[in-house]
Amino acid sequence: MPDVYLSYYSSGSPAGDPAGVWECGYHDYQHLAKDYREFANGSPNDFFREESKAPERVLGLNG
Repeated sequence: MPDVYLSYYSSGSPAGDPAGVWECGYHDYQHLAKDYREFANGSPNDFFREESKAPERVLGLNG
């Protein structure tokens, strides 16, 4: 599995399983990121940057 998947979809990812992107038909990061941008109006990096500022993350309540 490419390292880029492991860096974006480590144990902290919503899916929790990097192999899930393969099962959904994505064979490279660019394809996944393109679809993600269309769906979320931002890049995966934008999401993780904003997610890290969420109150539950700042207060350590990510349970």
